Amino acid sequence: MKTYQVRTVSLDLAIFSAVVVALSTFKRDSDETFLFTTAQIRPAGILVVVLVWLTAMAVDGAYNIRYLGTGVQEFRIVARASFRAFLMLCLLALVTNVHPPRINLFLGWLVSLVTVTLGRKFLQVRIHAERRAGKSMRNTLILGTTEYATQMSERLLDETDLGLKPVGQLPIDLPDSPLQVNAWIEQLDQSILTQDVKLLIIENSQVANADLLSKLSWHLNTREVEMLVAPTFLNQFGPRLEFVPHAELALVYLDEPRLTLGDRLVKRFVDILLATFAVVVLLPFMLVIAVGVFVSSPGPIFFIQDRVGLAGSRFRFVKFRTMVVGAQNMRQDILGKPDEDMPDRYKSDPRIYPFGRILRRLSLDELPQLFTVIRGKMSLVGPRPLLIEELDLLGDEDHRRHLTKPGLTGLWQINGRKETTWDQRIQLDLDYVHNWSIGLDVGIILRTIKVVLSGHGSY
Repeated sequence: MKTYQVRTVSLDLAIFSAVVVALSTFKRDSDETFLFTTAQIRPAGILVVVLVWLTAMAVDGAYNIRYLGTGVQEFRIVARASFRAFLMLCLLALVTNVHPPRINLFLGWLVSLVTVTLGRKFLQVRIHAERRAGKSMRNTLILGTTEYATQMSERLLDETDLGLKPVGQLPIDLPDSPLQVNAWIEQLDQSILTQDVKLLIIENSQVANADLLSKLSWHLNTREVEMLVAPTFLNQFGPRLEFVPHAELALVYLDEPRLTLGDRLVKRFVDILLATFAVVVLLPFMLVIAVGVFVSSPGPIFFIQDRVGLAGSRFRFVKFRTMVVGAQNMRQDILGKPDEDMPDRYKSDPRIYPFGRILRRLSLDELPQLFTVIRGKMSLVGPRPLLIEELDLLGDEDHRRHLTKPGLTGLWQINGRKETTWDQRIQLDLDYVHNWSIGLDVGIILRTIKVVLSGHGSY
């Protein structure tokens, strides 16, 4: 399937480039407003148009393996992506004050849509022929009863155009013991590894409940394995996971909540724009704070520490130092493990020197993290980055908080901050990941300003 994906991208690139070059060389003598002319073709302009078109296709999922070769569903995605690319190019022309004839843009959209659709049809015919020969298939493991596995296997073998090759079956017969559940998951892992499984089909049964599927979805998140389940499971999950219908089977893909490419691009653009503006405005103030830290407490101005970032990776976390030197070595003795009394211990933390306490109360010690946001290791809004030693306190599903970048602010900061319990903090982080939107980010930023000015929950 990776080969087919490369073929699709390559063919689209060739078609887009050919269409743009063909239109750019077409010129009427009476029309001098064309974006390109026969006398001077602008390679940069061609490159921009092709990149915008390919980006729109990628963002809409036109190169997602699960949709390639699916017929009508693939054509629908291509049509939607092409129209969005057309609108983006019109907007780009307006913003840059470049005014190509409307007929050029319209013809570019129409001709590209027709030719790309024909190209996809050609590739579909080719891959269907390959699948009938047993090639370009995704190995599929069926979880459920022997009867269900037999029926599903027979259908997949009959309908080779689906591109799913059944390679085995694993019963879902889980006892109540957590150790036995873990043993079953290890058996599943072994089957996935030895048979190069790319997709799981899970039978709808009382045993395959929401808790098991939720655990599996996180467990498989770091592997290139997808899950197909019955639509009846939807009522058990609510907003926790995402569901995408399969093109042919009466099943849905079970996806971890994550930002799409378009979401990430928008979020990254907002991060760079606002963080850069904040740095320009607040830089003189940060210099004053740096002098205050230097004068108030012997030691370095900045506190630098490894924290947990996107997908569990580590990054260098920087803030103005608000505690005495070596405070991190005293953390366990003073604060201990998170519990209901943790907020009281935060309030009387003896490691914080007087000027540092002022900085923490107004959250001014966090300002250097604006540079970390610009570097791309953090976002303005997201779950607060965990300490390395706090990873051991997370349950399996709690790691979903790392599906997005850690934030300078987030739901935890505007809902009590250090006055919340550990469990409440993790739940707020998960709620953010599962329900992210630009509107939610804007609301959190606005509420953060109010919380910072009040100093609520900052110790």
